[in-house]
Formats: sequence, structure tokens, C-alpha cells
Amino acid sequence: MHGEITGSIGIHVDITERKLSEQELFATKAKLDRYKLGAESINEISSNRSLSYDDQIKEGLKIAANYLELLIAILSEIDKGTYKLLDYYLAEDMEGFNRGDEYKLADTYCDLTVNNDGRLAIREWSASEFADHKCYKAFGLETYSGAAYYVNDELRGTINFSKAKPRDNEFDLYDLEFV
Repeated sequence: MHGEITGSIGIHVDITERKLSEQELFATKAKLDRYKLGAESINEISSNRSLSYDDQIKEGLKIAANYLELLIAILSEIDKGTYKLLDYYLAEDMEGFNRGDEYKLADTYCDLTVNNDGRLAIREWSASEFADHKCYKAFGLETYSGAAYYVNDELRGTINFSKAKPRDNEFDLYDLEFV
């Protein structure tokens, strides 16, 4: 028996936790890289002096809509309960949008945004607490993300993004911050 192997001892270490942490780190890095690229694109448009103000707005809306994977982007103005469409971007041919269109703020998704601390993001409107709101019945948009904007500490309007179908995944912190 001298010099012969008669057995072995093995040690097993569960590395599941480490692998999950690595996967989470890679996913977070991918989101951060995407966010950085989006922010750089917005910065590039806003500092491009060869573009008119209107073109900067239009391109900025397009970049943000694409970042969020949504088809509609709207910049609005709110004054005394009236919601006015200032500008928009549509990823597909759609009708019913015109610069200058006005609505009662109470009839819009943005009414809820303004009354929700200025930010609202819902992946599937029909399954949300707001499914009975008149805006959903009127417009039927399933996915919505919007933020109020202020000038001199006064509400001036909203920027919002939407599409008719539910978004594939929930909005994450990067999406909310991007808006």
C-alpha cells in the first residue's frame, strides 16, 4: 500500500452567489454604458450650433424616445389647466398630433405626472392604479413615462414618452433619470 492512491479528498465551494453578483455587475455596466451614450448624444445635440432650436428639440425627443424604446415623444406647455403640445417626435407614421394642439390638463396623462411629484413611469397602464383615468380611455397608451419641467420654480410643462403597447420591461432607475 505504500505509494498507492487509496482515496481522495475533495472540497466543493458554492460560487452561486459570486456568479450572480458578476451577472448583476455586467448588467449594471451595460445599463450605465447605454445611459452614458444616451446622455452624450443629448449633449451633442444641445451643443450643436448648426442646428436650430426647433431641430435640437426634435432630435433630443428622438434620442430620448429611442433610448426608452418608445414611439412617441412630446414636449408640452401647461398654463392654467391647459395642456399645449409644443413639439413631438413619432417613430412611426401616426396621425392626431399637431403642434399647438390643446387639451384640458385633467384629460391627459401629464395631469397625473404633475400630481405625482412631477414624475411618472408606467409600463402597462391597463394594469396600473390609473387604469380608470380618462386619459387612458381617450388615448389608449399602455406605456408612459413623463416628467414635469419648471422655469424659475414655476411649472412650465412636461416632457413625456409613450406607446400603445406595454413596454417589454419595467422602467429602471437609469430610464427615470434619463427623462
